[in-house]
Amino acid sequence: LPVVPVRDMVVNDDDLVLATHGRSFWILDDVTPLRQLNDEIARADVHLFKPRDTWRIGGFEFFRGTISGVGQNPPNGVMVHYYFKAEPDEEVKIAFLEADGTLIREFSSLSEGRRGEAEVRAQAGMNRFVWNLRYPDAHDFPGMILWAGSTSGPRAVPGSYQVRLTVGDQSFTKAFELVNDPRIAVTQAELQEQFDFLIRIRDRVSEANDAVKRIREIRSQIDGVVERVEGESYAEEITERATQIKQALSEVENEIYQTKNRSRQDPLNFPIRLNNKLASLTGIVASADAKPTQGSYDVFEDLSGQLQVQLDRLADIIATDIPAFNSMIAEHQVPAVIVREPEQEGGD
Repeated sequence: LPVVPVRDMVVNDDDLVLATHGRSFWILDDVTPLRQLNDEIARADVHLFKPRDTWRIGGFEFFRGTISGVGQNPPNGVMVHYYFKAEPDEEVKIAFLEADGTLIREFSSLSEGRRGEAEVRAQAGMNRFVWNLRYPDAHDFPGMILWAGSTSGPRAVPGSYQVRLTVGDQSFTKAFELVNDPRIAVTQAELQEQFDFLIRIRDRVSEANDAVKRIREIRSQIDGVVERVEGESYAEEITERATQIKQALSEVENEIYQTKNRSRQDPLNFPIRLNNKLASLTGIVASADAKPTQGSYDVFEDLSGQLQVQLDRLADIIATDIPAFNSMIAEHQVPAVIVREPEQEGGD
């Protein structure tokens, strides 16, 4: 706040608004901790403040760069304030739970937050953490490129929740309410239906991406076997069978994920596959606070059915081809590690 006359002050809900002379107005977001502060809290080593009721609203911040005179909106999510008299030596964890105690998400001061998520600060004095209201994301894998697809978990529906602060063996819990945006004409039942559907889509995206990870892990192990038997009398037999299995795995992988993607623009040239189509459906269903359309359900059932065909193919390879390949390896007594003499370079 610059050094200017303050001509008026008003508390709007839990925000303090200051009107200045010639310098616009300023807002101190969320004075809830000040209202709760007392002598007992001031003497405490650790304290978790009860979060204020939070509006469940959509939207995001546009890039402002260095434009002057542009205000900053308060964080979009549940603001959790907590206090340490001294900087803690132990791990600090913040968990969000449903009203019945079911864990939603947990964050730690020892791990870096994912993109778009807040960091758990553990400094002496006041700290703040903002939960973006999202449940866990869908699984992904290194190097995955999606076109207009989202792996973000769905946002919590309006209702009662809890936040838990854990420092070492000490734990503190406070309840809070998530309140629906009154400007939107949607019922609690419709939001719950949307949430449940988004969870189904998220889990299906996870299954698709987990299948890709499993395929790549199996293929890596097969490549390791082929490399170890190189030069042996039975190498050709094992290599031929390995190539057949890898081809079958690649066919499944290519149906689930566009393996030609190397950059963000590659999906313009190569058609998106099943995991991307399902991830794109997430964005469509979550694009508005509303009951999902029948069309979205129909698309999901179609894509889910196509995915199941590929998952069944993968399961069959794992159940039949892989054991047969392992038997072949055992028959030839291929060692786990083969030590070869190094090639001699240079010298006379």
